[in-house]
Amino acid sequence: GECFDLINGYKCQCKTGWYGYNCDRRQNPTHKSLISRTSTSSSFQLRNSLIDISKILPYSYTLLPMRIQYEFRTTLNRVSLLSIGERFRQELINNRIVTNLDNRIVLSTFIDNQERWVMIIVEVFHLWIDVRVGETSMSQRFYVLGPSLEYELQREIIFGSGNYSGCVRQIEVNYNQAYSILLTDKLVKLDEYRTLGCER
Repeated sequence: GECFDLINGYKCQCKTGWYGYNCDRRQNPTHKSLISRTSTSSSFQLRNSLIDISKILPYSYTLLPMRIQYEFRTTLNRVSLLSIGERFRQELINNRIVTNLDNRIVLSTFIDNQERWVMIIVEVFHLWIDVRVGETSMSQRFYVLGPSLEYELQREIIFGSGNYSGCVRQIEVNYNQAYSILLTDKLVKLDEYRTLGCER
């Protein structure tokens, strides 16, 4: 694989057939079946709806470390974005991405234009969480006080929490240093509140 230097670490992009933190593990056929990257669309329009990511993930004995990346665009001033159980929550509040961990605001990031796509990356480890808002920003690290978020990750990972209206695309989840899933129309249930594409 090809590895990239990050602050306090590195990340490797593995070649096809390999996985793991250092791309040192060969995939077997069951791993390949969990990787979904050949679909028609990974862009969704939500109308007062949500996407329950935890129901889409295949079972694994451990989910950590987990990396959740998504891009969103909305015209609303206040909406729920990503939540992990009751302990981790991201919201858009008046041009700010507000990140809460254990009922404490740990990050409030200003975004200058709400109508453009905004990329967010959340990486959950046993002892800390790294959050990055925007493609060119640096990750911010927050230490988890108390138990890790493993229990919450296995129960509830939700984008939207029921009141999101707008677009979301490229929801990608990497976990357990083995699995990578891009949420597409093959995995997300569509209805009148969740449709493909993104209207202006």
